Amino acid sequence: MESPRRTRRAIAITAAAFALCVTAAGMPPQGLTVSIAADPPSGAAVLPVTFRATVGGVTGGAPLVLWDFNDADGIQVDGFGDSISHPFGHAGTYVVTATAWDDAGASGAATTTVRVEAGTYALAAPIEVRNSSFPVDDPLVIEGLEFAAAEQWGVLLDNVENVVVRDNWFHDCVSGLMPIEVVGDSRGITIERNLFEDNNGGILAPCKDVTVGYNVLERTSYVWGQWSPAIYLAGGSGTENVLVEGNVVRNTGPTYEYDRRDVTEFITAIGPIAVGGINCVIRGNLVVEALAGIAGHGDLPTIGEYARDIVIERNVIRNSFPWVEPGISLDLVSGGRMANNYVNMAWREAMRSSSSHDIVIEDNVLLGHILLLDTDRTTVRHNTVVFDPNAATEGPPYVAPANTFGIVGGDSYVDSIQSQGDWHAIEDMAVTDNLVSGTHEGIRLTEVPNARVDRNAIAYWEPDGYAGNRGVYIRVLDHTDTARVGSGNAIVHPTFADPEAGAYLPVGDERTMTMAGDGGPVGARLGAPARVSAPITEPAYEGAEALRNGGGEDSVADPWWLHTSAVAEGQVRSVASADFDGVTVLPHSGDRFLLATATVEAIDGWGMAAQYQERRRLHGNRDDIDAGSAVFRLDGYYWSRNVDPPPGIMPDIDFFDSAGQNIYTATGHGFELAAAGGGWNRLTFQGQTPPGARSANVRIMASFGGHVGVYDVAFAMDDVSLRILTEHAPDSGPTTIWDASLHAGINLLHVPVRPSGLTRVGDLFAMLGGQESVSVIVWLNDSGRFVAFTPNTDMASPASGVLADHMATLVFMNRSTVVRLTGTAPSPDVPLRRGLNMIGVPRSHDVATLSELIAKSDAIARVIREDGGRFIAAPPDDYVVLGGRGLIVMANRDATLTFDGYPWDSDVRATPHSDPSTTGTWTPVLVVEGIADDDLALRFEVAETGDVASPDRPRGRFAVVLANIARGYAAGDTLTIGAAGLGTSTALRRVLTTEDVRLARVNLGTLTAAMLSRSPGLMQNYPNPFNPETWIPFRLAEPSEVRITIYDVAGRRVKEWDMGRLDAGSYATREGAAYWDGRNADGEGAGSGVYLYRLDAGAVNETGRMVLRK
Repeated sequence: MESPRRTRRAIAITAAAFALCVTAAGMPPQGLTVSIAADPPSGAAVLPVTFRATVGGVTGGAPLVLWDFNDADGIQVDGFGDSISHPFGHAGTYVVTATAWDDAGASGAATTTVRVEAGTYALAAPIEVRNSSFPVDDPLVIEGLEFAAAEQWGVLLDNVENVVVRDNWFHDCVSGLMPIEVVGDSRGITIERNLFEDNNGGILAPCKDVTVGYNVLERTSYVWGQWSPAIYLAGGSGTENVLVEGNVVRNTGPTYEYDRRDVTEFITAIGPIAVGGINCVIRGNLVVEALAGIAGHGDLPTIGEYARDIVIERNVIRNSFPWVEPGISLDLVSGGRMANNYVNMAWREAMRSSSSHDIVIEDNVLLGHILLLDTDRTTVRHNTVVFDPNAATEGPPYVAPANTFGIVGGDSYVDSIQSQGDWHAIEDMAVTDNLVSGTHEGIRLTEVPNARVDRNAIAYWEPDGYAGNRGVYIRVLDHTDTARVGSGNAIVHPTFADPEAGAYLPVGDERTMTMAGDGGPVGARLGAPARVSAPITEPAYEGAEALRNGGGEDSVADPWWLHTSAVAEGQVRSVASADFDGVTVLPHSGDRFLLATATVEAIDGWGMAAQYQERRRLHGNRDDIDAGSAVFRLDGYYWSRNVDPPPGIMPDIDFFDSAGQNIYTATGHGFELAAAGGGWNRLTFQGQTPPGARSANVRIMASFGGHVGVYDVAFAMDDVSLRILTEHAPDSGPTTIWDASLHAGINLLHVPVRPSGLTRVGDLFAMLGGQESVSVIVWLNDSGRFVAFTPNTDMASPASGVLADHMATLVFMNRSTVVRLTGTAPSPDVPLRRGLNMIGVPRSHDVATLSELIAKSDAIARVIREDGGRFIAAPPDDYVVLGGRGLIVMANRDATLTFDGYPWDSDVRATPHSDPSTTGTWTPVLVVEGIADDDLALRFEVAETGDVASPDRPRGRFAVVLANIARGYAAGDTLTIGAAGLGTSTALRRVLTTEDVRLARVNLGTLTAAMLSRSPGLMQNYPNPFNPETWIPFRLAEPSEVRITIYDVAGRRVKEWDMGRLDAGSYATREGAAYWDGRNADGEGAGSGVYLYRLDAGAVNETGRMVLRK
């Protein structure tokens, strides 16, 4: 193996002559004058040339300049901007063309002839440099060499600093290794002006302070079954401070005659940027015919490491392969920007962001759509998303034009997320100032809380065969009522400068040119600086309701009727109450609601829809409707009978023109029930009202699937309304009426209004019925105890203390009742004290689920909810937070939560439980949590009360709640831990302490089968993996001398200690197990990795394995 010496002269070769000739413009002027300057004037391949275009005669805004660096390759757009650099990798004569357009429609062009001579390379054996550092001002330079048909890498840099690899030729390297591999803790690496041809992969550089610039990579990864990108920035010790600029990547993929059936993994041209990727810029690259373009991502979601601060800008990507990966994607990225890119994916997926947050997508021209999955705090602005109707659309593998779309978040793409109960795949998204043209669907967001969609221009489109549905414009479906569609959106008729030449610069059409937040054109301005988003334009006018009888208040169901499939019997009727599996359904508001019921005989999937049979007039400004600026808003509440899996709820709105013709159907795809059988759920569906719409009707469908047999199904609707908004401000006034529905037994109640005269606990007792109420129990944070106000309590008693706005109460009723309270909205501030708190959420729209509430503050350690009389302490889940439902929150420190949003609508449903009655220093609930490291049927019991609880699942993190309202739990009570089949271990008994009772929480750490059995020997350490401390449990069958020894994987002893002679028994708790603080015998912290631990105790000699992860 050849080793280079530390001189440039030792490996440098003489540069060949280069000739560069600039000719006068060869195209006739068309309103603009264009001239080109090129630098440098000479050099050999690979040669980067910087071109500058000067454009005269501009009357509109800043001109768009597109570059074609080779008029013979059939690709028109190789770059853009008035200044650009491009590497030429082969000898030849190139005709370079710069064409300019301004937004007044004027254009002009010029050409330049570039002649490049071939580079000269000296054949070399593979070079390996390891564990070397060179001065910054005198780096090691590897240049002028040829690496051909290597059976391994061409250049390997392992744990090196300050090395330059340039002007080399790598070809026919198909061993499975990359031609250039930079590994270990390497930094200060420059890889530039190299030529790669017919290799399995190109550049592997997962290190810090790296520049990969102006390389030419052709026909990369063309060997079947071998997965190697052209430029790969993953693995190693982390990717940081990387610049990938000006590279040309062509024909990257398993074969040039691409056959999807034989491909198992996609090949990425540039990227991915993987674990620990920080501050990486991918700029000004040209990617042509690669199965995937540019990817930046972090580690697997199970690990959750994000790449950070990724910038992908000014790249050109063109791909005509069918069914490819995205042109540009960000996955698991914290802080990313995709800006000023030109991506032609033949109307497939141009950009994708998934499992990321704080992402900006702006000023891109995309022939293909934008897909956003599980991406929080995202800004999508000033993009031009187009579909070229001249693109191939016939036969496989191409899809029909009706399936094309512009910007999509959620919907069917998050079905897998929804099936796991995660409603909030995407949050806090701003989609503004975009131009979407030629796609069947414009902008579609499903379940995107806090979305803002405004000032987007959707091009009017009526393709052949779809005259009955003029495209799908803007649709936003949301059950939290936090998403907003602004009144600044429009339907437009844009004209582009020159689509056949790739110039998708809007010209003409005054609305398109002036409707952006800055008063200029919507869509992309390639090369433009970042622009600040303007606030959303809230509609100011709310038209009269377009439906009647949206809740069955007139005692009949008309004009609603049942539209079904596979239904033997069904109807819609107006009712005052219904029984859903033992739960009484009462109206959401008013006296009645609509109930759809059916008996179905299903084979696999079926559905039913309550359809509004009347066409109703739309009340709104016709000019706004016809301009696409009017927002339709469908609101309602639904409640489904329990079916597993629960049905999906999908609203449809049919719009009709003045002649009664159906011109558009707005469909809300993929809407899942938030809590089937669990209460009223909100539905909000909004979007652009189609031009020409004058009337509408509504369908609300419950879609069931996965069932076989005969079923009685039902779902309820109430307060369904449809309005047209043209200029509306959300109602932020006080809630005036609240209906508190209390059932016999226990109710965990929060009153989300403040009636006049409600200041003390005794006041609430009186308002809820006085003697009809058995007791009202409140938790006093200051004294750390529950107190009860009963019929025998004096109003002057301490039990009638001040009832703060945020406080929830345990209300025990001897019969069901509904109490109407009138008042103002409570304070949005909720104070928490360390330990147990009983609170309510005072405002809607801020947090919709328990997981969002827990995420609101790191002071929240656990949230307990009441369900059917049971107190449930689940891990963070998507249990829907409703007004009036109290919560028990355990906090690890004092804090104050502030809830934004609006007053709640009436929606409280209590559930029956047994009657209570006691006071004192105790806790009515006790959370037992930990980790089951084996499949264990755990069982927890409090000896004094006999209360028993078990986790729902045998393995993993658990949290169960023991509840005893009558007696409660006090310091000195004994908690016994056991598992079915293993007996009850006397060693695993926990005597409750005062702090246990104060916090109402016991953490048992990690439990294993060995800890709960009587078998002697070594057990698994816990936690594992750990950082930096862990406990090593064991059990002794007889008294023994005990020694614990820690080894690394090489067998070197790290630490050893004698524990002396111990009696027979279990040493599994933290008080008895061996403790290691992660330090060696010298007191130094051990490094990350796998370690072995050994127990020597008499005849017992056993070894375990553990992982230290820092």
